[in-house]
Amino acid sequence: MFVVRYDAFFERKIIMQRISGCVIALFLTFAAASSLAAEPTKYVELMLDASGSMWAQIGGEPKITIAKKVLAEMVEDMKGREDIGIGVRVYGHQFDKSAKNCNDSKLELPFAPPDSAKVRDLISRIKAQGQTPIAYSLTEAGKDFPSKPGIQKIIILITDGLESCNGDPCAAAKALAASGVDVKMHVVGFDLKPGELEKFKCLVEPSGGVLLGAKDAAQLKGALDQVVKKAIKENLVITIAGADGKSLAGYIEVYAAGTDKKVDGGSTAGAGSGSYEKARFKLPAGTYDLMVQSHVTSEKQWVRAISVKDEELTEKTVSFAAGQISGMARGTNGSPVPAQIVVLKNDGVEDKFVNGGMSGATAATFSVIPGTYKLKITQDRTKETKFFEGLALTAGQAISKEATFAEGSVGIIAKDSAGNPITAMVEAKKAQDNAFVSAGYSGASPFVFYLTPGTYRFVVTNEKTKDAKTLENITVADGQELKKDVSF
Repeated sequence: MFVVRYDAFFERKIIMQRISGCVIALFLTFAAASSLAAEPTKYVELMLDASGSMWAQIGGEPKITIAKKVLAEMVEDMKGREDIGIGVRVYGHQFDKSAKNCNDSKLELPFAPPDSAKVRDLISRIKAQGQTPIAYSLTEAGKDFPSKPGIQKIIILITDGLESCNGDPCAAAKALAASGVDVKMHVVGFDLKPGELEKFKCLVEPSGGVLLGAKDAAQLKGALDQVVKKAIKENLVITIAGADGKSLAGYIEVYAAGTDKKVDGGSTAGAGSGSYEKARFKLPAGTYDLMVQSHVTSEKQWVRAISVKDEELTEKTVSFAAGQISGMARGTNGSPVPAQIVVLKNDGVEDKFVNGGMSGATAATFSVIPGTYKLKITQDRTKETKFFEGLALTAGQAISKEATFAEGSVGIIAKDSAGNPITAMVEAKKAQDNAFVSAGYSGASPFVFYLTPGTYRFVVTNEKTKDAKTLENITVADGQELKKDVSF
């Protein structure tokens, strides 16, 4: 008895598992790609001087206040850049200058996506008061960056003075490089004394960084903008678009041209309202091949021999031709009914699954590449199936199909001689050939069969005594709701 119940109950589940398995596998593939792409590829450590000298004023405003404002604005301008991780290290802020603490340096904000609110909150609590341990801070900064390969490591130092702790910043920078920490160093000297800016050349020249001076708020902002442009400005931007020109979700892999050596990867990030941000890359000058995959249709395209220059922006739009196929089911009264919708494509030998899902009050809609398809609509309750074949889809076209299904129902409940409900297995079979339709159990409530119009026989088996009774030639019409009591 249990075997019959198992087959009936899992008849629908097996179909859905096959559909969902493909859909879930596809989803997990893209989710994995997206999660990998979401990892920052550029790690920028902002190193802020909060020594006592930063309380000196420019135009009636303390230098530390000006630096805080400009720093927060800079991070705000990076908002939404998932390829960037921002960290903030501050020195000279934990101990008064009289304490002569030359280890006063701390990574106050570990690397995370740009968040100006967090930066503002942090710097609002910083008090400029201590020493200027630049060499020690550089040494500690080398420990701040993640050790994973293939990332850019960038330090932007904002300082208003030279080392005050007898350290050697130049030696510290060389030691970083010697230890294998490949960091691009940029320095912005804020209101430095004449001749002091030149003493930072030894920090920026080995890595090709930028050394700039600033005398007021406007110059500081301009200097930081220039440094950021040099440090993280992308030189390759990819847009993934559909046939209608609207942006799509997708994934890009960048390879050295003519090889299988992958050098970078990224995705188009969601920007809300169905739009997607461009994928941005900062690459060494050279020639690259791109593998671009649409998350909508799974289609892949190769774009070959893209030339990228160091300081010049190269933009490319990769278009994917796509259309939409929709399906849903209705009863004969026009009301939507649940249905399994499957899109199939024939490769000349057999129908192959393309996509699938459930429709209900609204249609199930699938984006697919141009081609000829078959749409399979299976009424979820009766299991009646209808096909729409030869659906020729062109780029940008939308094809919508509805199938109408007739349906009636039979509710069966088993009772004992006293009229009390008892547990019973109920099987529905077609009257003409005794073919099995479905089965279930009645208990305190009837078991309801949803059936296509026709004539059926029902076998009701008392679960306790195993006695069986049969209801013969029960005719079910469209829209009809029958109720049957079986007494034991």
